[in-house]
Amino acid sequence: MKRAPVRWTKEYTDALKAAKAHMKSARKIASHTGIHESQIGKFLKKTDGWVDKDTFERLCRLKEFKKLSASVGAGVENMTDNEKILLKLFRKLPTDIQKEKLLELMKMVTL
Repeated sequence: MKRAPVRWTKEYTDALKAAKAHMKSARKIASHTGIHESQIGKFLKKTDGWVDKDTFERLCRLKEFKKLSASVGAGVENMTDNEKILLKLFRKLPTDIQKEKLLELMKMVTL
């Protein structure tokens, strides 16, 4: 049975970059996770998209991924269609605009 893919985010790319800095090479990450080195290279450049669930679980062997919640990408199944649309649109915004909008929303919630 095919398992649902995991939504790849910039946070995962950043965690993988941190793992590479810690382990000193993509080759060491590949040997630790069982993922081909060329695939690790692709993930280091990836900022959005989907990743096979089994591959993602292999990446979770890295301590940098254990710090992240796997539900960052997995909670999409529980969202309404409107929430999914809003999230997709939000992710297309530049990072600085995302931060600005989040601050605006946080201010609205705390009022």
